[in-house]
Amino acid sequence: MDFEPFHIDYTAGQPYVGASISMHAVPGDEGQLGALIAWDAVAGRRVWAHPEASPVWSGALSTAAGLVFYGTLDARLKALDARTGRELWVSPPLPSGVVGNVVTWMHEGRQYVGVLTGVGGLANDPDGLGKLRRAAPKEPSRGVFVTFVLPDAAGP
Repeated sequence: MDFEPFHIDYTAGQPYVGASISMHAVPGDEGQLGALIAWDAVAGRRVWAHPEASPVWSGALSTAAGLVFYGTLDARLKALDARTGRELWVSPPLPSGVVGNVVTWMHEGRQYVGVLTGVGGLANDPDGLGKLRRAAPKEPSRGVFVTFVLPDAAGP
């Protein structure tokens, strides 16, 4: 990505970046524009990386059970094994891509995971990131909060 800042006056309600941004794939990795990466903060090294076709702009949520959840710009919620990075689950298609944070809560003894979908701006620009992903332009989506219930750890 090339980033060239410039002065622009902020206008409320309008997209605001204050820069010219040119995104491009790294030579040799044209099919991968992003990854969710786990770091060992003590050792200062990468533990694993889970490649994605688009940048990962959502937040990640790790659970005490060893799961990591995150959303993708191609409208999926994913669960990985926190130790290995192995993909354990992928949601059905969501209403839109995910740039928000994943949340979890308990209700009546069941654990739920939810995420707000809906992208715009650079993530939905058909001449920018969409062109790099070779994705068909999509109409911007209104935000939709999608919820999934986790399976009972004890099993059926």
